[in-house]
Amino acid sequence: MSSPSRSSGEEPLTKKTKRTTPSPELSHTRRRRQSSPIPSLPNDLLLSCFARISRLYYPTLSLVSKSFRCLLSSPEFHQTRSLSGRTESCLYVCLLDSNPRWFTLFQKPKRNKEKNSSGKLLAPIPIPKSPEVQWQCVVSIGSNIYAIGGQVRGFPSSDIWVLDCHCHAWRKAPSMRVERDSPAANVFDGKIYIFDPKTQTWEPVMCPLADKCISSICRSAVIEGGVAYKPKEDKWEVIGGVSLVLGWDHYYCVIDNVLYCLRGRLEFPSYGCVKLADYGGKLAVLWTQFFRSGGCNKKRIWCAVIVLERRSSEEIWGTVEWHDHVLTVPNSYRLEFGLAATV
Repeated sequence: MSSPSRSSGEEPLTKKTKRTTPSPELSHTRRRRQSSPIPSLPNDLLLSCFARISRLYYPTLSLVSKSFRCLLSSPEFHQTRSLSGRTESCLYVCLLDSNPRWFTLFQKPKRNKEKNSSGKLLAPIPIPKSPEVQWQCVVSIGSNIYAIGGQVRGFPSSDIWVLDCHCHAWRKAPSMRVERDSPAANVFDGKIYIFDPKTQTWEPVMCPLADKCISSICRSAVIEGGVAYKPKEDKWEVIGGVSLVLGWDHYYCVIDNVLYCLRGRLEFPSYGCVKLADYGGKLAVLWTQFFRSGGCNKKRIWCAVIVLERRSSEEIWGTVEWHDHVLTVPNSYRLEFGLAATV
């Protein structure tokens, strides 16, 4: 008996398998597991871990995921750092182009570091609705940076703006009583003379040597309770041979009651503007260097951090902890401010 013929167009017998389409919920779960770096850790544990990491790594850490960025800017996170005693000085730099642009120092991961490099860079801070003001004076108290007076569209301003370094957002403080183009301000006993951040009020002080002031007070510093104004005694005087009229060089800062000034110029003629800042008891030096690249004028921002050691009452030694090129910008950018906030 012959086998049945298959020439009649019948399909050969095959075993068919049923294809199943994964449910949308399962697909979403798989994608979430792939995209989330640490999906199983609760926020409380992440906050505790992040609080132990230096702020130098936060710009890099915030790139991991949106949830990380939210945690790093949350009030709960900053409260955790404060309660655990993990606050630290953070260096902020303001460059001026058409508007002020703020940057903060951060540390590159080791695998991305170049040879003989500190790995330090300035990262831009995305600040929404930054005020369009050409400030002449900024000071810091705790985690806040106060920008005082300056010019708005060419006219003196009485506005006071406060940058919250926790969330990097601006808010307005009570205005000064008088518009000021080139104010000078310092912090003493937790007050910006003479604005009290706790009570949000201004207080008047006597006019400083009115008959000797030529135009304006463009620089000031706090040494031994005041230069040259002593707040507790409410009087002005000359301290250490530094007169109110003559002042001192633009490149200066005060650290632990010592006034540091840059005398002369640096060795290299291509260096431009220089700023000094108290960086948590260390001396931070910022300067610019001009160069040409691709037919365009550009500017490098350099930074050096110097550890200070007092050997005696009249002798202070400095050791360079690190120095590096931290940012490249168009030549139109101007180095305006460098200061540290505690966050």
